[in-house]
Amino acid sequence: MRQGGRRVDLVLGLLLISGVLTGIAADTIGVRWPLDLIQLHAAGALAILLLAPWKYVVIRRGLRNPRQRRPTKTLSLALLLFALVTIGSGLLHSTGRAEHVGPLTLMQIHVGAAVGAVLTVVAHFSVTGYAPGAPASTAGHCSA
Repeated sequence: MRQGGRRVDLVLGLLLISGVLTGIAADTIGVRWPLDLIQLHAAGALAILLLAPWKYVVIRRGLRNPRQRRPTKTLSLALLLFALVTIGSGLLHSTGRAEHVGPLTLMQIHVGAAVGAVLTVVAHFSVTGYAPGAPASTAGHCSA
């Protein structure tokens, strides 16, 4: 992977960790605190959306790579789906206009998709052998 793609992945990884921590903290301690954790959570989602054009280039390159194995490509696409559902359900929930999608609440969908995204990232690292922070020459092939 090229160095720019590794930087985008690193920033996205940090934003994922930030999103998980601020989401858990906001749910655990509530929103009536001087530090508005929901705003920090939303800012992380906005940053992820702003990085999307750069990540799109990395994903496209990885999916076109004939050396990329099928499980890696499948995990990359699953992570994309989980990320879109997580951010989309969070945005829709924040409007307050919709509360349920069928029998599920938007928050259940949001949290479920976020858990799916985290598990997919872990599986992606284990399948590719990609170690965050490892030199590019020793890291496996990572597309998403």
